[in-house]
Amino acid sequence: MLYNLILVVFVSGGGSYKVPLSNDMSSDSCYDTRDYVRGGINYLNNLDEPVFYEGKEVEFVDSECVAQKVIY
Repeated sequence: MLYNLILVVFVSGGGSYKVPLSNDMSSDSCYDTRDYVRGGINYLNNLDEPVFYEGKEVEFVDSECVAQKVIY
């Protein structure tokens, strides 16, 4: 199974934005990279001043591995 690594930006009002970081990764490489990215972006979840994305206030930033759909 192949995975895509995505950055997920949760914003005020309950919306979210998904930004692709990498495609076609194996499960092991995706999960390792996801954990590395999470460590690097964690500071964004603890800022004193609000951050805005697409004009909305960012509430939480995370990264996830999403399995690609396989069509036979």
